[in-house]
Amino acid sequence: MNNLQFKVRDIENGETVIHQVVCNATDLSLEVEEVNFIHPISGWVKFFRQNAQVYVTAQLSTEIEVECSRCLQIFETTLKARFEVQYRPTSDPEQEGWLDEDLGVRYYTGEYINITEDIYQAMMVEIPLWPICLEECKGLCQRCGHNLNLGNCNCHQLEGKSPQFAVLEELLKQTKQVTG
Repeated sequence: MNNLQFKVRDIENGETVIHQVVCNATDLSLEVEEVNFIHPISGWVKFFRQNAQVYVTAQLSTEIEVECSRCLQIFETTLKARFEVQYRPTSDPEQEGWLDEDLGVRYYTGEYINITEDIYQAMMVEIPLWPICLEECKGLCQRCGHNLNLGNCNCHQLEGKSPQFAVLEELLKQTKQVTG
């Protein structure tokens, strides 16, 4: 049994049980382009059983490295995820693991509940689509691409010129000086 699969009979009726969980992103097939999972995903999962239904609440976190969408620098950030889902037994093997999103119910067959898919979905939702290293990030100069967090660039000398062609105009001047 992996540490994301839990035996229903180990949870007494009317009882709450808390388990610590640790897993790697690769164990969940949580491989996202341009996201590097630095540490394992860890946290706790709380189970409450009422007859054959099991209510699951989980709180998880991990550290990731991503590229800032403004300045293109790699930075670390914490991902925190939380989910709640109710598991109900079913005798239909085709319904195994199926999530009824309207009811917040996932179905299980047999003796075990596997929360792998719930952790996967909870973490995926928390991965930022437009990550920013700092709220104050100044980004890159639109003209020359200099990281403005590291200081000002020399583009102020090109004020009033079209930003698309300012760099080309500067290169043309340099070429004329060399050949001229």
